[in-house]
Amino acid sequence: MFASIASVDASAPLIGTGAPRDAQIASRATDRSGEAHRASAEGAEDASSFGRSGPRGPPPWATTRSAARALLLGAASFALVALVVASVALAAADGAARHRETPLGAARNTLLRAAVGAPGGRGHVVVGFQSRGFYNYKATIRLIQLAFPEHDLLLVGQVGDAVALVDNYRVKLGHSGWPGDPGFPAHVDVVIEGPNVHRHVDGPRACGFQVGKNTGAWIQSVAEPAHVYDDTLWCPHEAPPAVRVDTSLAKFKERAYSERATSYLWAPYSQFHLVGNAALSDRRFSGGDNAAETIPEGASLASLGGANHGDVFRRPFLAAYMSSDCRGHRETFFAHLQRRASLARNQRDGVSQVHALGACSRTHPSPAMSEYSPFREYRFVETFENTEEPGYVTEKLGSALASGAVPVYWGDPKAAAMVFDERAFIDAKAFWRANGMFAAADSVSAASDREWESLAQHVIDVDKDEATFRSFLLPDARAPLDEDEEGGVVSGLGKGGYPFPFPDARMEPAEELERRPRVEQAVTRLANAVAVARRRRDSPARRQPRINWRADAPGADEDAFEEERPLALPFEPEALEAQRGER
Repeated sequence: MFASIASVDASAPLIGTGAPRDAQIASRATDRSGEAHRASAEGAEDASSFGRSGPRGPPPWATTRSAARALLLGAASFALVALVVASVALAAADGAARHRETPLGAARNTLLRAAVGAPGGRGHVVVGFQSRGFYNYKATIRLIQLAFPEHDLLLVGQVGDAVALVDNYRVKLGHSGWPGDPGFPAHVDVVIEGPNVHRHVDGPRACGFQVGKNTGAWIQSVAEPAHVYDDTLWCPHEAPPAVRVDTSLAKFKERAYSERATSYLWAPYSQFHLVGNAALSDRRFSGGDNAAETIPEGASLASLGGANHGDVFRRPFLAAYMSSDCRGHRETFFAHLQRRASLARNQRDGVSQVHALGACSRTHPSPAMSEYSPFREYRFVETFENTEEPGYVTEKLGSALASGAVPVYWGDPKAAAMVFDERAFIDAKAFWRANGMFAAADSVSAASDREWESLAQHVIDVDKDEATFRSFLLPDARAPLDEDEEGGVVSGLGKGGYPFPFPDARMEPAEELERRPRVEQAVTRLANAVAVARRRRDSPARRQPRINWRADAPGADEDAFEEERPLALPFEPEALEAQRGER
């Protein structure tokens, strides 16, 4: 069924032309108008001769009436045409409003058209995947759509989870094989590549996409903590990655990649829960002073777009823990919470019920999985990251918040507060620090039984105090917009030493492109790389492929790659570094 899609000529210009189709429509309209005129003339001839014995003209009253009729018919026809024209104009205006370009986007599109072809109808950007590059697909596909707003995306190869975005309108599904297979596009514009830890899954076809050989540009897409992969072992390419999309900030803080060659976007895996998910932005609760409005009669939760969690304070069980990675700090806190709950002198129903639902410390079978169903009967959820790494915020917080429960979080709380509202969860490190337990707050390995017992008792105390518990139940669990304490907008680069997460759950794509310099830089650099690759595709000149594109790699020299790219970056990387250093 994808034969016609997969056969799209990747060598064609990025911008196609819609003129032939428009001309055909106009031609058909002209033909139909001509037929109508001919039919009217023939009908007039027949009427003039029917039943008449000889040639004679119409009486004066008939002439006047015919003229009046013709005038009325003409006026009606004019009104109908005006109505059609107005409808088309309104539709065009509506489309323009929905696809309005920002000034930066308009300039980029103009230069891109000049670089890769003439303007016209929608063309295709062909996107491939390797080494499980689809894991962070919401971020990477949004990035490519921002870079090429006038083009459709054709996903080829091992698409994996990214198939969820296929709508057969802007995102289409192509050949599911590998480069070199019959019918597979000879050239792919962008490949999204995951780290080497996943390369074995591709088997003998691993690294089938290579920039300079059959691919125009590549994006590093990392959805794992830094310690599980080797950042010096990527597939061989002739150019550095245009963009690195990383769920962690370890390499960002380390300055592992020079922003003179590669744009760095922080895309925490927790964004999967946030982007387009009203279960986190429109949460409804019953009971207490902060109860949400009831659902109108005849309306459903789905029709309102939010999530009705009911009275979370009255849920039957205290806390849940669900993990298949049995790290020591997770298991230790679960054991202490179980113990404190069993000893608590609290007459509330279910106060002693702390359940382990996953493979670790399993006490109860895992419930049916969905985005937030595992925890719908629990008041708290243990949400500990598996490692202490800057910027590493996974789906755990999002799953708990989407269920309406109060998360007990351990990880990078500053990063978590860039994604979620910090008032919606209990921060283990902040609790320890506020109570003078600085060693545990600085390193979880230093936490003793005293620190764990104190944290567990804090959860019990919050559960006893209805007002305190309900204060965590915010209608919108997303992090507030980028304003400082005085209400002024902070730098578009980030705050508190952290860049803003991508995609931003509170912004439309066009707004994010306008307000986030790093996103604008990444989009421009990606468009550059694709445009240059299309120009150089048939060039015999080749560079030496490399597998290590870190700034500290031997012989690293990225200046030449920027010099030949057609679009000027929206700001100098040196200025970006200066702004970052001032924070």
